[in-house]
Amino acid sequence: MPVTDQQVLDIAAYLHARAAEALRSAEVPSAYPMEKLLTGDPEAGEAYFKGAGGCKSCHSLWAI
Repeated sequence: MPVTDQQVLDIAAYLHARAAEALRSAEVPSAYPMEKLLTGDPEAGEAYFKGAGGCKSCHSLWAI
């Protein structure tokens, strides 16, 4: 079922609001602004997820 342009905008607004709420509720260093959470280099993120970050050990289908 396709979504309308308005639905896409509503979903994006919702996700941005949740990200802002999370930043206000957690101890996030001021040197790490919200813009860094919403933008970035996908390849660098994947490399960090699979490598030095150790993320894949818990956040992966293969970790189950």
